[in-house]
Amino acid sequence: MYFSGPDIRYGTNYNQSTGPTADAFLAAYNAEWGEDPAAPFWGHSFDATTLLLDAIAAASFDDGGTLVIDRAGVREHPNSVTDYSGIIGFITCDAFLGIVVRRRSR
Repeated sequence: MYFSGPDIRYGTNYNQSTGPTADAFLAAYNAEWGEDPAAPFWGHSFDATTLLLDAIAAASFDDGGTLVIDRAGVREHPNSVTDYSGIIGFITCDAFLGIVVRRRSR
């Protein structure tokens, strides 16, 4: 029987925004929940969420004590993502939010 899914041997890959390696993330997750993530795409979800939060941070500003988040800025931010070090590899986005992931060499 064959199964299809991502290669989840991320090991020492790290997310440049948050810092933890894949191994450290899995250890913390396991300590909290007593098991590894059930979904095979956990690394993809982690990196996607981090990229979205980075976009929100880049597009927000304080306007006299009011937090303003520029929606167009959030939408445009991924266009600047090139070789972002994520748990799943190096991530590059294009103008159409196409995403290319380049694996780290082993």
